[in-house]
Amino acid sequence: MKSKEAPFHLGAYLFRAQSKKVRGEAQHRIFYFFHKQIIVATNAFLKNTRKVPKGEIDRAKTARTDWLKREEKRK
Repeated sequence: MKSKEAPFHLGAYLFRAQSKKVRGEAQHRIFYFFHKQIIVATNAFLKNTRKVPKGEIDRAKTARTDWLKREEKRK
């Protein structure tokens, strides 16, 4: 996934990456966060509108919280 833009910051620790838009087609978006030495992808979707759907941002935040809770239990 090549992008000239820096990752977009969504909230305290959540970022997004995007694919390059080609001839009016939808863009692929991936939300992710960093944890120690790894990158954890929370969700991906096709973006068809100018605004990122709030539900997708909420889903990414929920996935991050869930992942961190499960990671903490592994210790």
